[in-house]
Amino acid sequence: MFRNQYDTDVTTWSPAGRLFQKKIFKVDDHIGVAIAGLTADGRVLSRYMRTECINYNFNYESPLPVGRLVVQLADKAQVCLLNLRSPNFL
Repeated sequence: MFRNQYDTDVTTWSPAGRLFQKKIFKVDDHIGVAIAGLTADGRVLSRYMRTECINYNFNYESPLPVGRLVVQLADKAQVCLLNLRSPNFL
């Protein structure tokens, strides 16, 4: 039987002995994210957080405080909820 080489099952191992899905993302030098669930949503959220960290570092020449990033992420989720948009944060 033919097998898809792009399996999305978490328990599917590559021939090299690694998992196919990446569940830990580096956002900044001092922030990392581990996700459970859909990796597509995690990638979107980590990309948003990475962009916020880069913009803050460009404007203020210091790393973005973790608390401020959490508040910005919560505000983004709240806006999506109030506008009745889909919860995919796009």
